[in-house]
Amino acid sequence: NFFMTFFSLKDNKIFFKLICKVIPFSYRDSFSNILFTIKKQLVRYFSGVFLQMLIVGLLQGLLCFMLGVPKALLIGFIAGLLNIIPYAGPLIALILNTFIAAAGGMVSTVDPALITQAVIKIWIVFAVVKLLDDFLLQPLIYSKSVQSHPLEIFIVILAAGHLAGVLGMIIAVPAYSLIRIIVKEFFSQYYVKVTDERSLE
Repeated sequence: NFFMTFFSLKDNKIFFKLICKVIPFSYRDSFSNILFTIKKQLVRYFSGVFLQMLIVGLLQGLLCFMLGVPKALLIGFIAGLLNIIPYAGPLIALILNTFIAAAGGMVSTVDPALITQAVIKIWIVFAVVKLLDDFLLQPLIYSKSVQSHPLEIFIVILAAGHLAGVLGMIIAVPAYSLIRIIVKEFFSQYYVKVTDERSLE
């Protein structure tokens, strides 16, 4: 089994060729189109996610550094990394980074006022970056990478989170994109036909 798995992964076309042999001939073109579109869509989506993580991490790290918050590089790294988890990730990062800033302040000083200031700065940076992410980064990145309306993505993520928790929120957008691609491939001809009939009326 390990031998077969290794060479199947090495030549990923083997797996899809085997599937094509099982699929009826009349659906093979649609299957090939779906695979090609899914691959392109997933590459665009994960490129967008990585770009968003990078920008969020850099912004938080840079702002913390400019404000003199201890461990600014680590704070930015955690913020960017956990940003992959929609909605819950930034809140988890905020909690972790609050403790990191407080602990870093305790190392350099025992003044509670200065430690409190570092924590307040963390919350200010989080609020600023979160607003930029929600109202600027996500609409621009997701609308281009997934080719969906931001409100549409928002509803999909909330529904997936309600049904499957954090894991559902992570896979919500790729899964939704997959379903859209399949539906579009198999029902696009019907949609075009109905549209043409209505235009003739």
